[in-house]
Formats: sequence, structure tokens, C-alpha cells
Amino acid sequence: MIFRAWISIIVMAVCVWSVWVGLDGKIPPYEYAPVSFVFHWVTPWLLLILAAKSWYRIFIWERMLQARQSPPILSRGLSTQAHKQTNTDLLKLTSQALFLFASAGVLNHFSIDHIEWWITLIITCFYLLKKSSRAG
Repeated sequence: MIFRAWISIIVMAVCVWSVWVGLDGKIPPYEYAPVSFVFHWVTPWLLLILAAKSWYRIFIWERMLQARQSPPILSRGLSTQAHKQTNTDLLKLTSQALFLFASAGVLNHFSIDHIEWWITLIITCFYLLKKSSRAG
């Protein structure tokens, strides 16, 4: 399990570097370096998939930790915890940032102007979905 997590972190780090190079506009043309061109073309999609998968995995870990820390139901006097600590917030924020970074790389491949506005729109949509699901 830990080995698989480290492999995933290393692959995501390589993908982040590749997306960074792509956003900087330093991808070599296909005629000069076809393998490097294909690598830089595929990595934003791979990072998008891996970030979404890790985001879901962290969601499952958080639910498992909350279930593990739930107080037992006793017949005499229910003892409850003041707050549940899951300590997955940093991992969740990191996977969300990687998802947005990969989205920027995908938008860059399609030569979309004003990528920062699209990323802001994605963040706003996720925020509104999160708020609407809690209210209703």
C-alpha cells in the first residue's frame, strides 16, 4: 500500500513537471522530438485522472477515519467526542490543486485563451455544488 502511494506521488510529480513545461510553452515540436511531444501531450490527461482518483481515495480515507472514531452506543450514558479529527485536509487540498493544475494543462493543449478565468469558473462551480448539497 505504501509502495503504491509513493509510486503514485512520483508519477504525479513527473506529470506536474511536464504540465509546467507545457504551460511555459517549451514543448519541442513533433518533427524534432516525437517521443517528448507525445509525453508532454499525454501527461496533463494522466495527471487529471490521477488527481481525481487520489481525491476520491482521500474522500474514502476520511469516511473510514470518521467511522473508526465514532463513539460506541452504550445503554448507559452515551459518550461523545468533542470533535472528530481526520487530518486529511492537506491531502484533499493538494489533490484539488493538482486537479486544477491538470485542467489548466488540458485547456492549454486546446489553445484556450484566459485559462485563469476557466479555472476560476471551475472553482466557483465546485463551491456552489458543495454549498447547494449541504443546504438541500
